[in-house]
Amino acid sequence: MMCAGWETQLLETGFLAIFLCPLWTLSQVPRRCPPSLVCIWTFRWLIVRIMLGAGLIKIRGDKCWRDLTCMDYHYENLGGVASGEIKRREPKRDRERVMFGNADTRYNHGVLIICTNNTSPLRPRPCFQTQPVPNPMSYYMHRSPRWFHVFETSSNHFIELVVPFFTFFGRRMCVINGAIQILFQVVLIVSGNLSFLNWLTIVPSLACFDDASLGFLFRAGGGAKKAVLDIQNEDAAGRTPKPSKGMLIRRVVNVSLGVMIGFLSVPVVMNLLSSKQVMNTSFDPLGIVNTYGAFGSITKERTEVIFQGTLSPDPKDPDAVWEEYQFLCKPGDVYRRPCLISPYHYRLDWLMWFAAFQTYEQSVWVIHIAGRLLSNDSTVLSLLDHNPFQGRDPPRWVRGEHFRYKFSVPGSASAVQGKWWLRKRIGPYFPAVDLEALRGYFQSRNWPHPHLPRNRM
Repeated sequence: MMCAGWETQLLETGFLAIFLCPLWTLSQVPRRCPPSLVCIWTFRWLIVRIMLGAGLIKIRGDKCWRDLTCMDYHYENLGGVASGEIKRREPKRDRERVMFGNADTRYNHGVLIICTNNTSPLRPRPCFQTQPVPNPMSYYMHRSPRWFHVFETSSNHFIELVVPFFTFFGRRMCVINGAIQILFQVVLIVSGNLSFLNWLTIVPSLACFDDASLGFLFRAGGGAKKAVLDIQNEDAAGRTPKPSKGMLIRRVVNVSLGVMIGFLSVPVVMNLLSSKQVMNTSFDPLGIVNTYGAFGSITKERTEVIFQGTLSPDPKDPDAVWEEYQFLCKPGDVYRRPCLISPYHYRLDWLMWFAAFQTYEQSVWVIHIAGRLLSNDSTVLSLLDHNPFQGRDPPRWVRGEHFRYKFSVPGSASAVQGKWWLRKRIGPYFPAVDLEALRGYFQSRNWPHPHLPRNRM
């Protein structure tokens, strides 16, 4: 199951692209089969749905979007609730126990966050739908003056809720919509690591432009520009070539595409109009026409899970030295500058941000990673930036610590020391575990134990 909105968007964009170009020619401007107007409008309809879905989920979601304060938190946390309601409750401390071999631990966090979208407690569907890794510009944007954040939020509402309707008010307004949407995505690319989402959203925005508005990109007298002018002159003179059998088939396919997209759009439109709107959801099994959205709610603080290992034989020894693992991009070392990875996507870093909002009982894969770290597994370590036990014996114990992170203030004493982040320990995320304690835990889930081949389990 795909759990990220940009993955369903990639699927839909790729599907529509199949019908955009001719099948049997590599000509830059095919004279007998120009891009279908139906296909172009399916791309325009896609960008309209993307932006309206994102705008409506904000207005109906977090109060901070209505009081124009969301941008006060966005750059530091870069996170939002996607779909499903978030419920917080105090854990039942006397009954919620997790066994790691002979180790018995009780969950001791202040709140438990649960997705209410009928997911398994062992394999929860993430409640959050966003790339959670700030970039260097996010650090400075976060400290912008209050009036600028209000302007950003107001502009966001205008671009997502008003500008998409420009598509249906003639050529010039449609071009203006395309230009504004592309500029908006460029701003998002500069200010945050949102994977390839923003780059992908630019693609349907390009369909808002016509030949006249894009003519400046081609040199005068060039092959492509001359071919387009010849085709337009032939059409104006009524010398359009008689359609071939292949052209007629293509027309039938394009009309069928338009009818299908229209039919599959009915539940999507009903969802957009509903007060119980859901986002990043497919209403057909193939995911051809989907509903989108982002940042329905903004998290007000950032928490991170930090893996630590020690060579000490006793994890409770106060003199035990715990050394931290560093991921490729997500916050860890407070002295490390936020990374710049867009349009690339480090999925493990992204999933670790989800895990910080859940418990390890809900994100059992975190314990699987801990087991692999205990054996210096090369596959898992290839996904990390720093292994403190490189060239040494594997750690005897690994634990997860829960921290609250905040950007340092530019010009402050912490920033002068080179700190990009300030952090404060919340408590343990999962207790110290070793390979022996994890043996039964791995076996119960049919995971291969790091020191035992599968055929011996």
